[in-house]
Amino acid sequence: MSNRASVETMTRLLDGSRRPKNLPVDSKTFDRHFTDALVARSSWLVRLTTLNVTAGDWQLTLPARATELVCAFWGPSVLTLVTRAELEAEDPEWRLKRGVPSALVTESEATNLTFRIYPTPEDAGTVRVLYMEADENAIPIVMEVPLALDILRRELAQEGPHQDAEMAVLLDRLSQFFFAVVR
Repeated sequence: MSNRASVETMTRLLDGSRRPKNLPVDSKTFDRHFTDALVARSSWLVRLTTLNVTAGDWQLTLPARATELVCAFWGPSVLTLVTRAELEAEDPEWRLKRGVPSALVTESEATNLTFRIYPTPEDAGTVRVLYMEADENAIPIVMEVPLALDILRRELAQEGPHQDAEMAVLLDRLSQFFFAVVR
């Protein structure tokens, strides 16, 4: 595994080989683009976790580093994702239902990390969750070069003294190529 520091080193090496003076990627620039680049590639960082659920407990919260739910299971069954509006249209009393969970409901428009288990479990159990995360300390080493290229592309595509649209397009194509190769 690689980490944020090694991606930053790679970014500086690649940038320095292109432009030895007046390097555009300083620490602030790197921080800003690193997070965006990593989140954009978080599908590379799929994790599985098991969350314990007590009888009558309807709330399910993904780990803090999660960026998106891929899927969830109650026993051998996949929990489908539904919206509150869908359930309310079907049954206005849906929040009172108890039984074997069959779905996850997005509880808040503000976050995609907290869900309501539907129906509320009658018995204790576990939910196995596959989710994507952006963990800067668990970057597959094969992502170092493509991430560094993507960070440089983001900086060179922005308006400012370092803008270089042609190089940004080239870096975009190159990073996409590397992402495709290592995938």
